[in-house]
Amino acid sequence: NDNLQAIKYFKKSRSLFEMMGNTTMVSQLNANISRGLRRNNQLDSALVYTKMALRYLDIDKEDALTSWIIMEAGTLQFELGNKEAAFASLHNCIDINEKNDDNFYGSFAFNVMAGFFKNSGQSDSSIYYAKKGLEAAQKIGFKFGALEASNLLAETYESKDIKEALYYQKISRGINDELYGAKIVQGLQKILSEEQERLRLIE
Repeated sequence: NDNLQAIKYFKKSRSLFEMMGNTTMVSQLNANISRGLRRNNQLDSALVYTKMALRYLDIDKEDALTSWIIMEAGTLQFELGNKEAAFASLHNCIDINEKNDDNFYGSFAFNVMAGFFKNSGQSDSSIYYAKKGLEAAQKIGFKFGALEASNLLAETYESKDIKEALYYQKISRGINDELYGAKIVQGLQKILSEEQERLRLIE
């Protein structure tokens, strides 16, 4: 299990940073451990490490690390069924990102919030935040964020407005092709062909 291997590594690293007195790294590693446990569906254990991450965190910094850890805490709370706490964490995270004009983590946070609302059956709110996520991602050319947002929008619009659903499906397909499609394969084939030719000439 890759998650369990990662958790072991994070725990060893955390011990080193605890000895060094680096509370920022200790906080980040506790959050990483929590994330691994959450992905392994060990939610109660994940909550323990989330609380430790927040305890070591300097909330007043309002930097990218603070935003990310608060977002992770909110995601865990949502999976635990604590929706009020989850939404409060994500609103806090979004506020930090907007203060810092951080469209990278902003895109993540908007998409997570959109997912919360989608899973809660609140499609209008999901669409609102997914559009914000798409806009933030497009501002900085963050294709993975844009892909997630456009997928959310296409799925949410399916039962509301088929024209809009098709529009966002088209955006999603375009991004997907850029990331994984034929152009990438052709580029790799060209590199391989050029390398084979170079080796042939050397021989």
